[in-house]
Amino acid sequence: MHVRDYDNNTDDFLTLQKWINTEKIYRYWCAGTFSYPISREEIGAFINDAENRHAFFAVEGETVFGFFILQTVEDRNSVLLRMVVIDNSIRGKGYGSSLLKLAEDTTFQKLHRESIELDVFQENEKALRCYERNGFSIQEDVNADIEINGVVWPRYHMIKINE
Repeated sequence: MHVRDYDNNTDDFLTLQKWINTEKIYRYWCAGTFSYPISREEIGAFINDAENRHAFFAVEGETVFGFFILQTVEDRNSVLLRMVVIDNSIRGKGYGSSLLKLAEDTTFQKLHRESIELDVFQENEKALRCYERNGFSIQEDVNADIEINGVVWPRYHMIKINE
């Protein structure tokens, strides 16, 4: 398995769009950062808006199975793992753990960061369990809740430190 750069100007966007096919997946994926349904223009602008933001596809053989963004956090020598999504047709088969391993390898070995962080909606129990199984721990002292359309959505902030 490996990562490759996401290219918003190719069919990569169509693959991502296919996976973000319900409002629930959309909310879990981007927490309202974009409009729904997602657009090529918004995603491209978001990725290109900051030098410290890099988008990747997770690949097994020739098959793309996941997407994620790594955003460096300089003041903490960390990376924020954002907008994780797995191909709907293969969820529940260990690909989430594989994607996390790829994100961790990129963070620790290529970017030389000390930790990887993420936010997850408390109601997204499957993702929460996956993150915990893969060594992420909840940071109780960090409030990661977010307001979307006037409604507060409780989230956990999680971290994994390179050992």
